[in-house]
Amino acid sequence: GRTLLAAIVGNLLVQQGQRVLFTNTSQLRCRFRENLKHPDTPDRSLENADCLIIDDLGTELINTFTASQLFYCINERLTKKLGTIISTNLALSRMQDEFTERVTSRIMSQYKVLPLLGEDLRLLRRGYGKQG
Repeated sequence: GRTLLAAIVGNLLVQQGQRVLFTNTSQLRCRFRENLKHPDTPDRSLENADCLIIDDLGTELINTFTASQLFYCINERLTKKLGTIISTNLALSRMQDEFTERVTSRIMSQYKVLPLLGEDLRLLRRGYGKQG
């Protein structure tokens, strides 16, 4: 449900002429590494897209490098007043453990947190949902 909702919002923004970048944690880490390898020609799409959608944040192992780059990315986007959508199944307390207090603090204080409650759509489609 979270990924589908984020994709729908992203598509609506694209239809309005916005530059949207949809990525996940693994792709994000690759972009961070590429920017480190090529500091003279960094990919600025993470910092400059009108809307950055980070899907399933926290589903992959996060190291210190990724956490620090994520902080930089989020901080730059906040400074430029650019939209960011983050989907995750991590509780805020667990997010703080995974991404450091600096990252979590920015997310909690500067973004609107919208809890999405309900059953897992993948499980429902396979017949594993609640029995009514």
